[in-house]
Amino acid sequence: MAVKREPCPFDASRRLKVEDLDGKFHVRCRTCGAQGPERGSWAEAEEAWNTRASQSTGDGDGRRRQ
Repeated sequence: MAVKREPCPFDASRRLKVEDLDGKFHVRCRTCGAQGPERGSWAEAEEAWNTRASQSTGDGDGRRRQ
């Protein structure tokens, strides 16, 4: 089952791709270059991206606000 990826937490882009670097996977935003955490599988990388995206408190400029 395909996972619906959440938009980028920094620029709200949906131009996302999963990259495989030597067996480690991460989601990367094609617009701003933001990158999710590396995981051992495609599905885990998407899940990590979605968790990261939902926890963002930034205002879209790539910096976290307190």
